[in-house]
Amino acid sequence: MAAKAVMRNVLWLAASAAALGFVRGLSAASACDEARGRELFAQGRAVEDSSDMAAACERYAASMAACERASTAVKLGYCRRREGSYVAAWQVFQHARELNNRVPSAYRPDLEREIQEALRQIPTARIEVETQPDGLSVELDGKPLPASEVGRFFPVEPGEHVVVATAPGHRTVTSKFVGQEQQLVVIRLALVPEAAGVLASGSEPPRTTPAALPAPSPSRVQPAPPLGGGDGDGSGQRTAGMIATGAGVVGLGAAGVLGILTLQRVRESDKHCPYPDGSCDPRGVELRNEASELQTAGFIVGGASLAVASAGLLLWLMAPEAGSERRPTGGFAGLSCSPVGLALSGRVTW
Repeated sequence: MAAKAVMRNVLWLAASAAALGFVRGLSAASACDEARGRELFAQGRAVEDSSDMAAACERYAASMAACERASTAVKLGYCRRREGSYVAAWQVFQHARELNNRVPSAYRPDLEREIQEALRQIPTARIEVETQPDGLSVELDGKPLPASEVGRFFPVEPGEHVVVATAPGHRTVTSKFVGQEQQLVVIRLALVPEAAGVLASGSEPPRTTPAALPAPSPSRVQPAPPLGGGDGDGSGQRTAGMIATGAGVVGLGAAGVLGILTLQRVRESDKHCPYPDGSCDPRGVELRNEASELQTAGFIVGGASLAVASAGLLLWLMAPEAGSERRPTGGFAGLSCSPVGLALSGRVTW
């Protein structure tokens, strides 16, 4: 019995050793040749210093094949961009970012900033289709654009590009744009049904014949009633002035809300704009554009509301008093904004 137990232990140890050796063999086969990768990377750096970029890029590609490292991928991305393939460079830089996040390193923050700056140099575009009917097809330079890319930023090569959107029963929409370094281009397309605004075949557009006006008959010109009511008490005019002033104040409140939304977009974009020169990644640029649009809308709403409120105040001030024959002959009214609130001012001449 003791001999059998010893034999079982020996067999178990042998099997364990064999399994361990097999696993180590797999690990060695799957692991990168880091020493070879570093050697080739150093050769690439040396050749790059001698201004032979073509040979340097070959060394970087060989180093990447031997062992994938984030710093090598960044160098290879510069090579692809130098060759004029910006889309391929974008893909390599994105892979460099994945490698940089995967392997802990003290140089990770600096390398991430370098990758962000490299990506910012590549032209990018976003195609937006307002209505997406069934069977929608979008082509970029004659090649189908995947549905997952519609509405998202993606890299493009520098130069002119043509976007074509088609759908059954809709008119074909074509748009052109130019890709340039450090620029994000947004292309907005709207597909219109073919029947919309199109006359039936063979029909003529409707003609409008002006109606004959009756000859004017002699009559006396009646004086117009005083503004605000036929009895001259001015109550109607004051009511209209109060309504207009209230509408203007509400509009100013809406402008304030737009201002708050603008600040929110700017604060949200700050984390996407970490560069010393104030530049942003694609998401940061998108948020900054939204903030600019909200700010413009706020200025328009605020200006219009200010004019409406001022006109309402003038109507209210110039309304005649009940039972009085005095009528205002002129005046002005103003509504101004300040950091502490709103200020109303006006003067009426009798």
